[in-house]
Amino acid sequence: MKIEFNEWQFGCEISLTPETTKEAAELLRVAKNAKAIKPVVSFRFSGNEPYLNVYLEKIKPSVQSNSIDNNK
Repeated sequence: MKIEFNEWQFGCEISLTPETTKEAAELLRVAKNAKAIKPVVSFRFSGNEPYLNVYLEKIKPSVQSNSIDNNK
């Protein structure tokens, strides 16, 4: 997966570009089943490698949709 980060005066954007069919399917599932709430963004200091974590909550599993078709 290719990751790109851009920051400007009023915000930032993290772009994920899939490089395999599996990665594309994972991103589609997340995009289709994401809740319309703000993501949780946290910066962690773990050992020698700090990292940024972005958590996107999905809707409950019983109503998730894992397919895309032209009838809906």
